[in-house]
This record gives sequence, structure tokens and C-alpha cells, in this order.
Amino acid sequence: MKKCLSIVLPAALLLFTGCIDADSNYAVRSVTLDNYFLYLNIGQKAALAATVLPSNANNRTVSWSSSDDRIVKVDAYGRVTAVASGTAIVTASAGKLSDYCDVWVSQPVRGISVSRMSLELIVGENAPLVATVSPSNADDKTVVWSSSNSRIATVNASGRITAVALGEATITATAGAYGATCQVEVVMQDIPMVAIAGGVTEINGTMVSMSSFKIGKYEVTQSQWKKVMGNTSPSAFKGNNLPVESVNFTDIQRFLARLNQQTKANYRLPTEVEWEYAAKGGQDTHNYQYSGSNNVDDVAWYQQNGGAAGPQIVGTKAPNELGIYDMSGNVFEWCSDRFSDIYPSGTTDPTGPDPDPDDTSLETDQMIRGGCWQYTGPVCAISVPARYYVPSNTRENYLGFRVAHSL
Repeated sequence: MKKCLSIVLPAALLLFTGCIDADSNYAVRSVTLDNYFLYLNIGQKAALAATVLPSNANNRTVSWSSSDDRIVKVDAYGRVTAVASGTAIVTASAGKLSDYCDVWVSQPVRGISVSRMSLELIVGENAPLVATVSPSNADDKTVVWSSSNSRIATVNASGRITAVALGEATITATAGAYGATCQVEVVMQDIPMVAIAGGVTEINGTMVSMSSFKIGKYEVTQSQWKKVMGNTSPSAFKGNNLPVESVNFTDIQRFLARLNQQTKANYRLPTEVEWEYAAKGGQDTHNYQYSGSNNVDDVAWYQQNGGAAGPQIVGTKAPNELGIYDMSGNVFEWCSDRFSDIYPSGTTDPTGPDPDPDDTSLETDQMIRGGCWQYTGPVCAISVPARYYVPSNTRENYLGFRVAHSL
């Protein structure tokens, strides 16, 4: 629309005649959005604002539109709603001008779960874990696996766990900001044995000869006890990889009988002489004060470093010269012998005295060796004066055992 004027200028007696284009003077010159990129999750909302210039333009009304309403919707006020995964362009128009905002919509991870919350494995065994990411249409369902202690258990990129050593580890599956865990405990199923070549050794001041034999690499654990005796442990301190304790001499004989029935072997308790010979390192002995070291802290759990915590997982201290663990400390270990002050010099494979046929009591004084978590370091020594005995019916939380086998 044009408005025409006639202006008379008296002073100069001039007449001005002209026309002004009102539509041109008040037309929209620019439309500008406050955001050119939006990243939203499905269901998320955001508000866009459009600035129209000039401020006195005739028609500053903004119309909004989406290039794909299936992905992004926008209302008459510039409020954007993310509907589905994908990209869309939101347009703000005023007059003949427009501005644009690119909107990316994704479906985030809302949770993750794993197929097992706990798992018990044997050293060397492996097992798969399956992770489920929700929702099923999440854009990035990548799962990252990790282990809290790869020395105990490892996990690969597909969730397969491998048991490496005795102990516990937490396996975590992570997707987005969410995680799920599985507690893994690695235990021993079989009883590892160490073969020891015979030789000559001194015990309690006398020299005796030893035949070759085998002895347990570790103290018998609660998981091994439960496998043989049923799914219960008599121990005061519970833990599959802790040494079984609170067992008396008769309890152990029942265990050995069942173990031999199951394995068709001939496991037994070591004699005191076998025990000490193995603790010293057999023919490889370095004549240490403790089994494997002159420093008790290197090889033993005892009062000053284990204290009120009780017995510890077997095999967590250094081994002795033969690769045998915990012969100093952790728990005292039953021997097959009754107490004897002295063994005859020059004998081979000596044992303690035979039961007295006139003694009708059910108790005998049985040898125990090695010291334990409850006592001081000197008690963990492997020779005189660290020889002890207790009544055969004694059950204490510091008394355990390891097995032996003749060759």
C-alpha cells in the first residue's frame, strides 16, 4: 500500500509531492533462532525462541514446523518434543524469512542387568555372563566389562570370566551411565599336592630318615570340606577359601574316610616328622626359622598381622622352598601322631607312640604344628620349641589341617 503526500513549503514556495511504501518500511528483515543444534533423548522436551526484526514489523507472527513429525514435534510456541530416534529440522518462519534448528534424537540406556549376581568358579575354570541392556531400542547398547581384581578373575570384551587365583572379585558390566555387577568367588575343587623326595632330617634333636611322600600344597579349605562332607562348614570364620577350622581329630578321620571313598585314594594326616620335614623345605631346605623365610611376616598370618581378623585365605603369603603355603601361621595343623618327647635316632619314618591299651579314655594328646593367627610369631616357628599337643577332641577356631599321601 502506498500513501501519497503533497507538501507545500511556503518559505521557498516549493511543492513536494511523493509516495512512501508503508509495506516495505515495516516488513520482516530477519528471523533468528536462539539455538541451531539440539540433542535430545526420546521423550525429552526443549523450547526454542525466535527473534523477529525489526521489532515494529507489520507481521511478526512466527510459524513453526518440523521436517519429520515422526521424530520431532513442535507446537505453535516453539516447544520441541523428541518422539523417536533420528534427526529432523525445526523451522521458524515469519513473513518471507525463516531460520532452522537441527535436532538429533536418541534413545538412551535406562538400565542394565547381568545373568548372574554371584558365581563360584574353580581355579582355571571360565564361564559366560550375559548382559541385558534396556530399553531394547537404545541407540548405543555397547557393554564394557571390567574386573575389580584381575589377579583373581578376568573378564573379556564379551563377558566371559576366567578364574585365575583363589579369592573374590567383582565383575561389572557398564552401558551408558548404568552398571550391573556379579560377585565372583574363585575356589579350589581338587586338593593340590606337592611331592617331596625322602632324605635325612633332624627332629627334636635326633636324626631320622624320611621316605618320599606327598603333602597338601594348602591347608584344607572350607570349599573342599563341603564338597566331601556336604554343603556345610563347621568353621567359626566362614569363607570358601579360608582354611576349615573348629574340627577335631575324629572329625578329620571322617573327612578322610569319605575323601578316600570318593577318590579311591589313600589320603591321611601327615606324621609330625613328615610335617616338619615338609615345612623345612625337604632336601631344598635353607634352614629358615619359619617355613620359607626368617621373616615371619613374609610367610605367616599370626597375631601381629592377622590378629582379630581370624584366619586368612590360604596361599596369600609366600610359599616355602617346596612351594607349600601357610605351614607357619594361619591355623595350627593336626598331625597323625600322639605326643612324643623324642623319636629314636636312626629310624625311618618314625611315628608317635601307639595308644596305651590300658587307657580307656576317648582322648589322646595329638600333635599340632605351625602356629596360627591367634598366637605370636615365635609360635609359628618350624622346630623346637614350637611343638604343641592338644586333646584329640579339641575343636577350636585356630585348629585346621592339611592332608598327606604316601608314595
